[in-house]
Amino acid sequence: MKLPVLPHSLPTITLSAILAFGVGTGLPQASAQLEATRTLQPLEKAFRDGKGSLQTGATVYYRDNNDTPDKGIAFGIVQGDYQTAAWEGFSLGGGFLFAPQIWEDNDGDYDSSFSTPAKVRRLYLRYDLPDWKETYITGGRVGLADSPLTTGAAGDGMTFSLQGPLPVRLTGTAISRWIDDLTSSYDANGITETEQLKDIYPDAGEVFLNANLEVPLGSLLTVTPAVAYQQHVLATYGTTADFALPLEGLGEGVKWRTKGIGAYHKNEAIPSVTAANDFDNHAWSYLIFTGLEGEQGQIGFGYYGLSDNTLALAPGAFNHFGPLKEDDLYPANARNDAHLFYTKTTYRLSDLTLRANFGIGRNSDGTGNDTDSYELDLFATYQMTERVKIDGYFVIVQFDDQAALSSGDYHVGGARLLYSF
Repeated sequence: MKLPVLPHSLPTITLSAILAFGVGTGLPQASAQLEATRTLQPLEKAFRDGKGSLQTGATVYYRDNNDTPDKGIAFGIVQGDYQTAAWEGFSLGGGFLFAPQIWEDNDGDYDSSFSTPAKVRRLYLRYDLPDWKETYITGGRVGLADSPLTTGAAGDGMTFSLQGPLPVRLTGTAISRWIDDLTSSYDANGITETEQLKDIYPDAGEVFLNANLEVPLGSLLTVTPAVAYQQHVLATYGTTADFALPLEGLGEGVKWRTKGIGAYHKNEAIPSVTAANDFDNHAWSYLIFTGLEGEQGQIGFGYYGLSDNTLALAPGAFNHFGPLKEDDLYPANARNDAHLFYTKTTYRLSDLTLRANFGIGRNSDGTGNDTDSYELDLFATYQMTERVKIDGYFVIVQFDDQAALSSGDYHVGGARLLYSF
């Protein structure tokens, strides 16, 4: 008589059989098998109940330059992510990206964006504190904590979040290795090298640190002070203020939102590096954006500026939160003396989302020569079906002085087709 097989019983029977084969038969061995089964079942359940995603598709990208050779590439996309369900608060996760070359306009176009066609995006162990909201620590290859002071696709180290019953939330990052780009997006940023952050400057510290404290002040205002630091490189101190005022008279969910960011960048490089680059002791960057937003989209205008100081504001994982897609309006020189006025609009219509940005910038070189420049960004995303999405963009960048950037004027665009399993 053939007995029915119970769901998910095969892994348990197999493990029990292996144990029995290894230790023999008898009551003590049966007890050991039972104990091993009890131990392994929660682990099996954690893997069985995990969540994952798999996407495939293709991307095409082209940049038409005025004064330098054009660039064009197309590449395939296979990317996946998986995280187990929690077991005693612990979970394992990982992800990869495979982006093989399909076409390139000139020899070397693909290699200029992709140091390798495949890379591990995530590989980590995470621990969530039970019954504590947004409280966890993650170690391995991780994403950086969300902060306007940092940039990068991944880092080797740790990130954390602490909130629990507190009215504030603390997040942070500590990494020793860093990957700037690891993307299948239409902008062809591609896959860059895994860099040792200590190699940014001579005698640079081995670890990059970032911490952010999100503090709600009533129901309308949130203030987030933040710091990013690496020994003998840079120390950046910034604050973000986000104010949202409901305007129910204009429609459900409509708000007037104003966001401002200010950052102080302090030079920490050793004297020889400071002298070789003629660095100043500090620099400032600041941004403000205000406008209407709702379920149908957003419209507003803003200002972004850099102080008149010579200092590299974005070495390694540091960032200075430029608001446009290309952000080649500034700096056209090392002095960072730049100003940008810009507008942003978003419109959502069912499965179609359209965005447009426009900016007018001025960069001064410290000798009285000003460079005016203009950028127009256009984006579109269309969710064709539940599983199929197409998105793309087109950007025009123009300079009054063609020598401001080696390429001179240029326009760039790309599109991506993704299928999610």
